[in-house]
Amino acid sequence: MSKTKISHSEMYALKTCPRRWAYQYKERLQRKGKRSTYNMLVGSAVHAGLAAALREVFVRQKTDAKNLSYPINAAEILKAGVVGVQEWQMAENSKVDINLTWANDILIDISSAAYIAKSVLTYQLPQFDFDNVWYVLSIFDVLGEGYSPDEPFIEYPFEWALPGSFFLKGAIDAALYNAEDGRSYIIDWKVRGVIGSAQQAEMDGQLPLYLAALVYNRYGDVSKGDEWAIAMWELLNEVPRPAALTTKLVPSLTKQKTTWDVWAESIRVAGFNPESYRAQMEGKLRSPETYRRMTIIPRSPALLEDALQTAGAWASLAKQYTENSATSSALAVYNYMTCQMCPYKLLCNAQRHGDNVDYLLATEFEVAPSVEYPEYQEYSEYPENEEGN
Repeated sequence: MSKTKISHSEMYALKTCPRRWAYQYKERLQRKGKRSTYNMLVGSAVHAGLAAALREVFVRQKTDAKNLSYPINAAEILKAGVVGVQEWQMAENSKVDINLTWANDILIDISSAAYIAKSVLTYQLPQFDFDNVWYVLSIFDVLGEGYSPDEPFIEYPFEWALPGSFFLKGAIDAALYNAEDGRSYIIDWKVRGVIGSAQQAEMDGQLPLYLAALVYNRYGDVSKGDEWAIAMWELLNEVPRPAALTTKLVPSLTKQKTTWDVWAESIRVAGFNPESYRAQMEGKLRSPETYRRMTIIPRSPALLEDALQTAGAWASLAKQYTENSATSSALAVYNYMTCQMCPYKLLCNAQRHGDNVDYLLATEFEVAPSVEYPEYQEYSEYPENEEGN
């Protein structure tokens, strides 16, 4: 009997519009020549750079822990991140079908996304304190015995059991240890056009579900694992700009999209004393939180238990829809915001108006490849590593 698996994004799709869920997850349909939106490309590029940078941090921290001289070098970490973005760009370029009419547009979007990602990493990475505060955890640190202490827990795909014979699938961006508060964090990177309120991060629901599944599979009880915390780390998809100058080449005192530190440094380089402008510029510049914010989401056994029960309920509903309902009969939720960006709008409208759906399926859509995720296994099912862990 096949296992019923569900992801957080699948739960959201099912809740938002069952018809879209059926197209995307039951039929696994995608548009031919599918292309990611520009914002998705920027997010993917930044994720790739962060992952590469953290892998470099992991190697250096692990070597340093063995009392060897291998200090954390911010320039080297940034270099690793930039290389990660370049590798992402080459991989994305290789996926582009040059015969598509819009192939050149896609290549331009990929190149532009890579440029933005490098700018974001150049600004953000030096602000991480990898010498004293943040340490990258290994797969062994997170999952326990039977897993490797020599591999970092970064961009980790999983398929973990939920109560009720269901499984949660997904991928965790990173697991970091904070030396200041002594807690280990499951981290979710978000690249935003605008960083919203902390309440929005808390309401997202993805991180509590991931932590609940981790604790449930490792300890068997969501009331355990108090050393674990969850945090959404949001990064703006732009960086502070240098100070603007007037036509007379003196500092502009208008409102500007930058921070005081960046504004002051660029003014200093131009030969002006930034302190003489501080009073005039207060309130006209952005705070650092405009570009970056870490929101620690409060956890409790009740929160994690509710996350597991909610996921189980949606998985049960997905199973029922899969076994008992035709895709065409799945409820379609019609509203402007939901339908405007829906990739299945053509199909939905064709069914709604009695048009030729089979023709659309043959000419505009294809079945997406399936993705497999590793399960959480017991220690006895894994060979011991070299260190005997």
